[in-house]
Amino acid sequence: MRKHVGVDGDAQRLSHLCWLFFLKIIDDQDQALEVTEDNYRSPIPEHLQWRRCAADAEGITGDGLLEFINQELFPYLKEMPLKGSHPNLDLKNPHSVAEDHGDPEALLADLQAAEQKAADLRDQLKAILAEALLR
Repeated sequence: MRKHVGVDGDAQRLSHLCWLFFLKIIDDQDQALEVTEDNYRSPIPEHLQWRRCAADAEGITGDGLLEFINQELFPYLKEMPLKGSHPNLDLKNPHSVAEDHGDPEALLADLQAAEQKAADLRDQLKAILAEALLR
C-alpha cells in the first residue's frame, strides 16, 4: 500500500476503508428510503454523501480528495451523533441507563410460574406416553 502523510499504517487505512464502505452502504439505504418514506432525511449532510463526493468519476482526486476526507469527512463522522431520526439508525449507547424491565421480584415470580407450567406439561406428556406404551 502507498504511504500517505497522516496515515499511521494499515490499521488506520482499514478503518478509513470501513468508513468509506459505510458511506456507500448508508447512501444506498438513504436513496431507497427517500423513495419509500415521506419526509425521510439522511443523517449524513448532503455535501458528505457518497453520491455527492465519490460517485462522480470527474470528482475530486489526489490531494484534494485526501484533504476532503481528512479535514471534513472523518472529523464529521467522528463527532456524528449516535441517535438518528430513523429506526434503522437506532444505535445503542453502552453508557446509557438500561431500560426498566420491571420489578425483579415480579419477573422472578413469572419465571417460576412458567417453569412450573413447563414441569406440569412435561408430567402430563410422560403420563400420556406411559399409557400409550402399556397398550
